[in-house]
Amino acid sequence: MVSLDSKGRSFFRKDGGMPKYSKIVVSSKAEANHFIDLAGFNEDDLYITGLPKYDRNKRNTNADKIVIMLTWRPWEYNMIRNDINNSPYYKLINKIIEAIPNHLKEKVILMPHPLVLEDIKQSQLSRYILKDFVYDDVLKTAKVLITDYSSIAYDSFYRGSNVIFYWEEKDYCMGEYGGHLMLNNDNAFGPVCYDQEELTNTIESQYSINQERKYILRYEKIVEFKDGRNTERLIQLLKKDRII
Repeated sequence: MVSLDSKGRSFFRKDGGMPKYSKIVVSSKAEANHFIDLAGFNEDDLYITGLPKYDRNKRNTNADKIVIMLTWRPWEYNMIRNDINNSPYYKLINKIIEAIPNHLKEKVILMPHPLVLEDIKQSQLSRYILKDFVYDDVLKTAKVLITDYSSIAYDSFYRGSNVIFYWEEKDYCMGEYGGHLMLNNDNAFGPVCYDQEELTNTIESQYSINQERKYILRYEKIVEFKDGRNTERLIQLLKKDRII
């Protein structure tokens, strides 16, 4: 989601912490270009095969949950640990939950980032967190996923869930990341909302429909493969390069 030329993504660049002879597995030519143009990688550093984990991505036929997961904000870590109720991360989650129509509140599941999960469990938001949950199991139940910039959006949409992006704090967050967002209003594979009222109306509409064709087409430009053979393609390339 966040551009690889941002200050907060330096460890993903070729001149950063990547070991020599690393191979990067990507899901499309568009994603490969992101690594080439903004992270200094060469074409032969990249395997365009799709992510193997997607081969096992499933969603329950009776999926009916509204799942909330926001991206990690490293600059807020100390604030969350010291005074979670006044952290922007906590306040944004509260805003999202307040925007959910009352008749759908019982469908809400909150999945905080693992690094702040225990802190969120000590707050008033704990009632929306399942005990000892597994992220993959929760995603199987999602009818709608609400996120800001988390890569979990790609995972969830692949399974068939509708994705809603809430970008009220985009400028603030991108300023902290020191970069820009790769998605925008023209290529996001779900509705983009900037305030609570807009979010409420969007949740209401997205909960009652299947994935829209325009969002499927946008998604397929970023994640090309949906045949369940990503692992097979990757193994073939690893053998070709004599890595295995």
